[in-house]
Amino acid sequence: MTPDALERLVGAAARRASGGGDVPSADVRRSKAGSGADFVSPIPTRLAGRAGSTPERLAGRIAQALVEDPAIVAAAPTPGGFVEITLTNAARYAVVTSASRGWEYLSVLAPGAHDAGSPDDPAPWPRRALEDAPSLHEAAKWARADARERLTLYCGPTGPTQVNPIHGGGSWRDPYLDEPSRGGPVADLLAVVGEAAVRIAGCVAAEPAPTATHPGVWERQIAENPAFALRYAHAHAHTSVHSWGVGMGVVPGARPDSVEAVRLLGCPAAAHTVGVLFEGPGTVRSTHHRGRPSILVRYLEELAAAYREWTRTASAAPAPAHPPAAGGTPPRDPRLDLSLAVAGVLGTGLFLLGVPAPTEL
Repeated sequence: MTPDALERLVGAAARRASGGGDVPSADVRRSKAGSGADFVSPIPTRLAGRAGSTPERLAGRIAQALVEDPAIVAAAPTPGGFVEITLTNAARYAVVTSASRGWEYLSVLAPGAHDAGSPDDPAPWPRRALEDAPSLHEAAKWARADARERLTLYCGPTGPTQVNPIHGGGSWRDPYLDEPSRGGPVADLLAVVGEAAVRIAGCVAAEPAPTATHPGVWERQIAENPAFALRYAHAHAHTSVHSWGVGMGVVPGARPDSVEAVRLLGCPAAAHTVGVLFEGPGTVRSTHHRGRPSILVRYLEELAAAYREWTRTASAAPAPAHPPAAGGTPPRDPRLDLSLAVAGVLGTGLFLLGVPAPTEL
C-alpha cells in the first residue's frame, strides 16, 4: 500500500469513526521498533476534541473501522491516543513496487505536481555554477537555493512528469576533480572534494564547513561522507538490478504473495528498508514545505544506511537461476525489486538536490 493510499484509508476510517465531516491529515509514519505494528497515525489526537471524544476512545473506533479493509491485518489504539496499523504482506510489498518508480512515487503526497520537463531535459532545472560564487558561504547558499527551486518545480501545481531519472544514467566523473582549480576558495574546494560534495555540504549547512585546506570527510570515499555514501548506494542498487541480476538470469517484478516476497519481508533489515522507503513521499513534502534541503539529505542518508545494512544479510543476495525454457520468462526475484526501489528513490532524491546519481560502481 502506497503512502497516499494509506493516508486516504486512515482518513476515511477517521471520518466514519467521528461521524463525518472534514478530517486532518493522517500523517502516517513508521511505528517505533519493537511495537509489533508497521505504521502509526496521530489522527485521533487531532480529531478527538471536534468529535467529542477522548483520543484513546476515538483511536479505538478508528481501529475498528480500519480492520474492515482487507489490506489491514490489525489495528489498535495506543495509550497515548494514536492508532497502530499492521498491513498484509501484499500491501507492504506495494511500497516496494511503487518506490521503484521513484520519480512518480516521491511526489504522491506533494501539494500538487509540476510540468517543468523531465530530468533528462536540464533546461528548467536550476543548477548554478558554484565556482562563480564569490565565497564559500555564498556557494553553500546557492546549493540550498538550487535544491529549494528544484523541489518547488517538482512539488508545484501540476504534477511531476512521468519519467524515472535513473533511466538517464549518471557518472562518477566530476570535471572539477579532473582539471586544475582556476583559483579562489570556491574553485579550490571544488578541485579537492568535487561538486557533489560541495552541493550536499551546502544543503546540510555542514559544520565545520569544508575548505580546500580542511575538507574533512568530504574528500574521502567513506560512509561518513554523505556525498559518497548516497551516490555509492545508488550505484550499488542500480548495478544489482541491471548487471548482477541480469547476469544471474533473474529479473525484478516478483508477485507480492510469492514465497520469496514473504521471505524477504520477514528479514528485519529488509523490512526496515521498506519502512524507510514508505517515508520518502512525506519527507519530500516536508522538505518542500519547510524549505530545508537538509531534511531530504538526512532521509536519503537513512535510506542508504538501511540499504547498506540489508546488503550485508544473506537475504540480499540473489541466487543464480536456471535458464527459462524456450519462450519462457526469467524468474522474478523480490530482492531485485527492493534494490530497484532504493535506486529509484535515491536517484530521484539526488536529482532534486542537483547531484548526478552514478549507475555503475
